[in-house]
Amino acid sequence: MPYAGTRHLCKPFSATKKMKKIQQIILQLILMTMISSCQSQSNMETQTENSSDKYPQSLIQRTKLLEGRYVYSVINNGGSYFLIDLPIYEDGIVDCWGAVDLPRLKEKLQTGWLTPQIPSGEKVSLFHLGSWNLVSPEWKYSKNNYYDFILSVIKAMNPKLENLFTAEETSKVIGNSNYSVFGYSSAELIRKDSERPNFKNQKGDRIHFFIKQTEQIYELANLNIYPDSILLIDGIEKPRTVDLNGLKALSKSKELTTELPIGATLKIKNLGEFQVTKCNYHADLENKIAEVSDIINKLNGKPTTSEICFKIYQEYKENPNGILKNILSG
Repeated sequence: MPYAGTRHLCKPFSATKKMKKIQQIILQLILMTMISSCQSQSNMETQTENSSDKYPQSLIQRTKLLEGRYVYSVINNGGSYFLIDLPIYEDGIVDCWGAVDLPRLKEKLQTGWLTPQIPSGEKVSLFHLGSWNLVSPEWKYSKNNYYDFILSVIKAMNPKLENLFTAEETSKVIGNSNYSVFGYSSAELIRKDSERPNFKNQKGDRIHFFIKQTEQIYELANLNIYPDSILLIDGIEKPRTVDLNGLKALSKSKELTTELPIGATLKIKNLGEFQVTKCNYHADLENKIAEVSDIINKLNGKPTTSEICFKIYQEYKENPNGILKNILSG
């Protein structure tokens, strides 16, 4: 029992040492936690300060001009077919209602979103020109070889296919928003008048008409409009250059038109041809000619017809009078 008593007397002593050691460990842990917490708070404050100090900031950027070509193509949007100007760039980017690289272009072709064909009996539309039903189409390309045609257009600008842009992901996250890695593809029409790199190019715009070859054969034509009033008609068998008076003369002779007779054949460069069975609607020819004048004014920084009318309307609202009313009604 004394031994047992001795062991009993030693237990409180051992427990006390252990408790002190545990307390020291706990204190060390608390201290470490406090230090870590202070460091985290300091880091957060630093990050906050850095974030608040990040903007506004001065940066530099450079813009690389990439050559491109338009070709006629077709978008199949859920069974609705649209003739489009398809922008193709030297770095392999193609804008089929959304910019894609060459690997993703193959996907668009496989799904049928971009297509070189429209089935017989379907309706096709061309924005700001009209809509028609077609039969008896003859197409130059199919899903199997259309990619090769597009690649040939790229090779004409970039023979060695150098520096082609390919993206691993289609978008990147900046803040809380997703942005396309291809950027915003906005094709800018220009006219080159010289091979010299420092020669000023003319910036322009384009709309579409039809050129009549015979009473039953028509071509889809591009009208490329520039601020110096030079108009290039291309996308047809015999491209030509005219001015506004020359364009009006073509309209008066009915060689230039916005209408397709029923049964007529429409030829489309690099796509094929089809016969028209029905016209769903078409643009008014006189309005299209007037649009050309407005585009020339806009390219020269002058007000368009609609802008002038809106200004007069605003003036009439502020000061109603007969003179302004007659201008608006006329």
